[in-house]
Amino acid sequence: MTIEPTPRTVPGMAAAVAAFCGRGLVRPANEDAVALDGRRVSDEHVHSELLSHGEDHFVVVADGMGGHAKGNLASSLAVERLNDEWATSRGKFDALKALREANRHLYDAMERQPGRAGMGATVAGFHLSGHTVSWFNVGDSRLYLFRSGRLRQLSVDHVPRGDTSAGKPERSHLVTQSLGGAFGFRDVWPAIGQEALLQGDVLLACSDGLTDPVPAGAIADIIRSASSAGDCTGALVDAATANGAPDNLSVVVVSLLSDSAHQAELTLR
Repeated sequence: MTIEPTPRTVPGMAAAVAAFCGRGLVRPANEDAVALDGRRVSDEHVHSELLSHGEDHFVVVADGMGGHAKGNLASSLAVERLNDEWATSRGKFDALKALREANRHLYDAMERQPGRAGMGATVAGFHLSGHTVSWFNVGDSRLYLFRSGRLRQLSVDHVPRGDTSAGKPERSHLVTQSLGGAFGFRDVWPAIGQEALLQGDVLLACSDGLTDPVPAGAIADIIRSASSAGDCTGALVDAATANGAPDNLSVVVVSLLSDSAHQAELTLR
């Protein structure tokens, strides 16, 4: 994970990605869901790979709400529907449309079986295309950009005013928006943005299972000192575990590489 003092876009820029999804140390089951390019990551191991040149890529993290059976289903349905929307649109992926389709999909699932009433999920993700990342979130799952040694939150926390104290015990975990999550249909107004990517950038998508126990400063330190996307993801998981891992834990790290760094990672494999 090479971080250059002066980042720059380069024609041969490639990427390495690593992902983890697990239940943590306290929860009896995992209600998070993570997918890379439509493939689920769910076996509590760090998965690392190099992303192909010249192709679009899609990352999504969902944190289920409503108890084990309903939360697990909600996050799975949300991820599956967003994956489908991305697969059919690719370069023309419309995050607002996709998120509203996923939201409707969850409410339709509730109507079919009343026992699912109230299930929901928060989501965060991004679509990589060329040198651009288009990001989105609903709820309190988060996205970060690490550039030139500094960590910046891209996502917007949809939480009650004043309830933004991630990492502090008084945080209520109430959210003002989610996919599903109510007993009658509610539309969603996701946070959406776009960034030009630079060589050396690192993108992080995660559930609050990371950001509650691990402060932003510690996350930045881990990214700054990591040697690869896989090492970074493993170190973030270790940090959350060392702090009790009280919730399900999902982490996805994408590192933007030059051609030379890409070849170095490939050689190491």
